Amino acid sequence: IILNVDGVGLAGLDLDQAMKYIKGEEGTSVQLTIKRGDDVFSVTVFRKKITLPTVDWEVIHDVGYIRVWSFGDNTDELFADVLSEMMDKNIKGLIVDLRGNGGGYLDTAVAMVSIFVGPKTAVIVTDSSGTKYHLYNMQLSRINLPTLILTDKYTASASEIFAGALRDYGVASLLGDTTFGKGSVQSLFTLSNGDVLKLTTGYFYTPRGNRINGVGLKPDLHLPEEFLINAGILLLSGDAESRGHKGDWVSVEFGSNIYDIDLNMARQDEFWESYKQLIESALDQGAKLYVMAGNGRKESDERQIHRWYYPYYDEVPVLEGIKPDKEFTLTFSKPVDADEVKDKIQLIDSETGQRISCSVYQVSDTQVKVVPEENLQNGREYYLVMQEGIRARNGASLRQGVLCRAVVEE
Repeated sequence: IILNVDGVGLAGLDLDQAMKYIKGEEGTSVQLTIKRGDDVFSVTVFRKKITLPTVDWEVIHDVGYIRVWSFGDNTDELFADVLSEMMDKNIKGLIVDLRGNGGGYLDTAVAMVSIFVGPKTAVIVTDSSGTKYHLYNMQLSRINLPTLILTDKYTASASEIFAGALRDYGVASLLGDTTFGKGSVQSLFTLSNGDVLKLTTGYFYTPRGNRINGVGLKPDLHLPEEFLINAGILLLSGDAESRGHKGDWVSVEFGSNIYDIDLNMARQDEFWESYKQLIESALDQGAKLYVMAGNGRKESDERQIHRWYYPYYDEVPVLEGIKPDKEFTLTFSKPVDADEVKDKIQLIDSETGQRISCSVYQVSDTQVKVVPEENLQNGREYYLVMQEGIRARNGASLRQGVLCRAVVEE
C-alpha cells in the first residue's frame, strides 16, 4: 500500500488523483512511503517511460495464437509483423485472444480489421444528429486463414469493434463469453477554468449495423474459459476435405463457418476434456455437428459423448458394475499374438482421457488378457479401445476399431 508521495498523504484519493503525485517528468525522482504487511518503509524511485507490450504470441500445434492486451498506437504494426512471422511457419489457423482487452485507439482497431478484410467498413459511428460515418483503412488484406476470436466480459470498446467486424464479414467466429458492451464515443471539452468535460457524443455499430453499446457481442459458441484455447486449437486442427481418410474427423458448424476437428488430436490427454466440453456445448447451443460419411458429411445429433470420440468404431455391449481389479479377456476370430495386440489396445478414463497402463498376456491362440496395472476407480467409466489394424497370424487385419465401455461398481 502506497501511503504517501514526497510526504503527501494519499488516503481518500482515487487512482487518477494519486497518479498525479506519482507520475512526473522522466529522469526525476519521487519518494514513496509504502506499507507491506506490518512494515512501513520509504523508497526513492526514478521516473522513466514504460512501454508495455500489447501483443504476445506463440505457435501451438501448428495454430497461431496471438494475445492482444490493448489497442496501442502501434499495435496494428506489431500485429502485422507477428502474422507475417507466423505465416512463414505455415500455421493452419489463427486464434486472436481478446479476453481482458479493454480497448484503446479506434484507428488501430480499424487498421487491424483491414488486415483481414481490406478497405471495407470496419465500424459505423453515429453522432448526436444521427449522421452515420463509415470508418475504414485503405490497406489491402494480408491474411486468409480460419480465425477464431476469444472473448470475455472484459472485452470492450476497440476490441469489440475488431471482433464484431471480423464476424460480420464471416472471416472469424467468436468463442467464450459475451463482451462488455462499450460502444460509445467520448469527446473531451476544455472549460474556461482549465477543467475538462467528457461527454458521450456518438455510438459504434458493427459493419452490419449491430449495436455494441450496452449489449456487447454474444459469442457464436459459449465455452468456459479454461477450455477456450484447447478448444480453439481443435477447431483449427485441420481441413478434413483435403484428407484421404475421413474416419478420424468430425465437423462443427457455428457462426458462418465449419471447423473440422482431428479426432487423433481430440483423443489425446491434453485435449480430451476440452473436446468433451466443446461437443457438449455445441449440442446444447444448437450448433450443427457432422461425422464423415463416404466423400461427404452426415449431420448428427448423437448425445452419447463416446460416439464423438470414436464415431466409426464398432461398439460391443457395455460392461456394467465391474470390479476395480477387473481383467479383460478379448477373443478374436483368428489366431493372434499378444505382442501384436498390446500396442493397439488402450484402456482410457472416459472423464480425463488418462491412459491406464496395462499388460497383455496370451491365453490361447485366439484369446488375450488385458490386465490393468492399477485398480480402476469406483463409479468411473472406462473405454477399452481396440484400434483398427490388429493383424492375425495369417496376415488378415482388423478393418474397423472396436469400443467397449466398462463401468466400475460404486
